[in-house]
Amino acid sequence: ADSVHPRLTQRDYAKPGDAWRSRTPVLFIPEERRQVKLDLADWGNQYEVLLDSWTPDSARFTFTHVGRGFTRVRLGAVEAPSGCVRALAEESSEKFVFYTQIRHWWLRGGRHFLWRSRRSGYYHLYLVSVVDGTERQLTAGEWNVRSLLRIDEKRGFVYFVANGFAAAKGEDPYHRHLLRVELATGKVVDLTPE
Repeated sequence: ADSVHPRLTQRDYAKPGDAWRSRTPVLFIPEERRQVKLDLADWGNQYEVLLDSWTPDSARFTFTHVGRGFTRVRLGAVEAPSGCVRALAEESSEKFVFYTQIRHWWLRGGRHFLWRSRRSGYYHLYLVSVVDGTERQLTAGEWNVRSLLRIDEKRGFVYFVANGFAAAKGEDPYHRHLLRVELATGKVVDLTPE
């Protein structure tokens, strides 16, 4: 800092009722040199749209839609080449969704994904099918999945870090454990019990 005196700064922040710039996902077919029109009627009232990634099979790309008011976050998918838009997963709350903490990781060539959700009050992993939308909770309890370290699809395991895992036994809830969950059964194993 070049001064010990405070500086006045301004931050432009739209308030309810103000005009709002919106972002729109777009699909192009490069070989045909054309843009595919997307039906985004159900994707209005946005605070932010974050483009995520193409699935490993290149069948679709995903985007995260954060609603104004931060009470709803959806993972949307645009199917290629049709341009069909659909929701793959949703997180909602009457008060607030910490949208920067919602994550997904692709599995099985893009046919499934892991979704980290706080809908139970704690961050946990869910296995979601892109094909039929079925969802299965993989981890549960009064502890949080902090970060995902590795997905070993060949052996069927996901390795992750969690805190609060042994808090019920009197351990400091901020202590972190390395855990493994089996994709087929949801069985969680503490790899660092000490």
